[in-house]
Amino acid sequence: RDRALNYYHQFLDETGHAETIAARFSVVGFSLMGPTQVVPTLTLALRLKELRSDLVVVLGGPWVSLFAAELAAAAPLRPFFDVLVEGEGEAAWLAIARAGGAAPGASVPNAWVRTAKGLAPPRDRFVAYLAEIGTPSFDGLDLDCYGAPRPVLLQSGRGCYWDRCAFCVHTGRGQAALGPRVRLRPLALVAADIAELVRKHAPRYLAFADLSVSPARMRQLCRIMEDGRIDLPWFAFVRLDPGFDRSLLERMRRAGCLKLNFGLESGSARILELLDKGHDLETARRIIDDAIDLGFRVTLHTMAGLPGESREDLDLTLALVDRYAPAVHESYTEIFRLEPGTRIHRSPHSFGIEPRPTDRGFDNCVPFENRGGLSQAEAMAIIEERLYAFYRDREELIYRSRSHFGMKHKHDFAAPSRFRARFRVELGGRVFADEVTVETRGGGILRRVGGGEGQS
Repeated sequence: RDRALNYYHQFLDETGHAETIAARFSVVGFSLMGPTQVVPTLTLALRLKELRSDLVVVLGGPWVSLFAAELAAAAPLRPFFDVLVEGEGEAAWLAIARAGGAAPGASVPNAWVRTAKGLAPPRDRFVAYLAEIGTPSFDGLDLDCYGAPRPVLLQSGRGCYWDRCAFCVHTGRGQAALGPRVRLRPLALVAADIAELVRKHAPRYLAFADLSVSPARMRQLCRIMEDGRIDLPWFAFVRLDPGFDRSLLERMRRAGCLKLNFGLESGSARILELLDKGHDLETARRIIDDAIDLGFRVTLHTMAGLPGESREDLDLTLALVDRYAPAVHESYTEIFRLEPGTRIHRSPHSFGIEPRPTDRGFDNCVPFENRGGLSQAEAMAIIEERLYAFYRDREELIYRSRSHFGMKHKHDFAAPSRFRARFRVELGGRVFADEVTVETRGGGILRRVGGGEGQS
């Protein structure tokens, strides 16, 4: 609510977006993927409710599903929204939309709905049968506004066929209550989805949003792309599964697959076994090497500060990062977070983790003590020393991100703009501060073009 501290109020004042939305719609839904979206979402929701008390605000998405009960019980937040959707939202959103702006009834599936006494929990549960839901619709969206122009997203299935990684929030939360572990959309409907999306939206690329595509399913998707003669780049999330042999990777390239996301996580066989990751390092290296050799744009994910991880374990991970970072499209090394609902969170002591008490609400990064390994601060210090120094030591380049699929961003051709950037970062007990002039062309490129003292 604070107009001085919360700069999203200034943004809304300058753009008039809240007034535009309130004038056009009687129901507004927000899908929250993570915690960074919470403050802007609630700020806009508050402004909408101030403009129109009868407007129905619906919150859903993975973050809301994780904290639905906590959100429903938070009395200070009640003026900000009317409905929380926990889990899959197709049936809930349809029922809410059909109400036409009237207060939805308490029988909306998967929905916490406002009553005179507060938010009532869902009476009915809904799990989508993927043969019965429609082709995704992007009608009314300006697809050229995205960083990579004209993307379309679709799912060939929901759930993860491995479903065992101990750190993953997607595998731990009451799967028995949520229906089958993996649900696959019939192939004929996937083919129809692709044909319809290409016809309606003329996309530049297709993104399969499945949590992970198995080798068997990947062969089926390749056949759909080949049979339909879909001449578009596409990408998918895959595991470092032995089934992704070179012949399958070659077929994927011929079928148009251009980008792959791999979760390597660790270079230590001991840590991979503890996490129940399900791949061995020899197989992982073979698949990554083949993917690079065949021209895939590879995104590689690793973590530091994992349960029981020693300095020697992390060194093995960073050795792989050093090996692959120059060759892959993107390489991310993140600090391990203890998230609610994961196997590690449910049985922390079996992983050498001791959660620390906290009074922070809506926390998907639970504080903990890593009794058998590096602390988060120690892991961060090592990452800073080994990886971030690479950027600090290059005077001409502060930050650079490659455009998605090698395509130019929408604003790459704009005239460059220059501005003064002042920053201060505290990390591992050290302070980095600087003020520099930087130049940007809107494509994720920042170059130092003048002065500045201190460390950067």
